[in-house]
Amino acid sequence: MRPSPQDMVELIEAMRADFEAHKDDIDWL
Repeated sequence: MRPSPQDMVELIEAMRADFEAHKDDIDWL
């Protein structure tokens, strides 16, 4: 079963939110 575009959007948004939450801890980006 292929993921739907909506599932992909939600996954990307979750990853982005997680990155935003942790980017202050990441000095090398």
